[in-house]
Amino acid sequence: MRYAKFGLIAFLLTALALTAACAPKRIGDIDPDQSQQPASESDDTQLRDETSDDPGAASVQSPIEQAKPPTPQKHPRPEPATTPAKPPAKPKINDMIVLGQMEYVSFESIGIKLPARIDTGATTSSLHADTIQPYERDGKKWVRFSLKSPVSGDIIEVERPLHRTVLIKGHHGESQRRYVVKLPVKLDSIECVTPFSLTDRSGYEFPVLIGRSLLHGRAVVDVTQEYTTSPLSEKHE
Repeated sequence: MRYAKFGLIAFLLTALALTAACAPKRIGDIDPDQSQQPASESDDTQLRDETSDDPGAASVQSPIEQAKPPTPQKHPRPEPATTPAKPPAKPKINDMIVLGQMEYVSFESIGIKLPARIDTGATTSSLHADTIQPYERDGKKWVRFSLKSPVSGDIIEVERPLHRTVLIKGHHGESQRRYVVKLPVKLDSIECVTPFSLTDRSGYEFPVLIGRSLLHGRAVVDVTQEYTTSPLSEKHE
């Protein structure tokens, strides 16, 4: 009987131990390490939501927010091209230009530009020339002469068909034979081919004299003005 009693007690103790082992744990008995892990994940998520500057994180926390369209780039407007101002138109009288008593004359076919006196008292224009030599070419009369550039000092040899010869009376009554050739000339806006008598004008201030035959119907002269056209330059020499 004694051994049976001890066996029953041992059986009951074993049953109680098994029952305690199989029973569910209470909330207060949960392992502290296991209870802190979910809380740390929640705190980490909250920290990311509050402090993250990542655009991707912002899109996660606000999925309904629409993406902003890209800001168009501003391109600088090109500067408008500047056109040099045109010089004011010269005054005209009855559609004729006004020239000063001294102007520059371009002989573009020769490549020279010379100062000239505008003289309404002379009929024919004249041009200073050196080494004037008449000769024949193919049975026709020609004239060879030379001009000196006032800018570079170069000597320019010129050959032109003889237009005619004229007798010019000097101030002392003597007569002088001159050879006349036709030359293209540009004087301000006047462009024409006009006769020039070739002569030695080394004793005069101007190598060119412009007479009435060139001015008629094209220009009037204002003796109070001088050099209203462009000055000398190497471009015309």
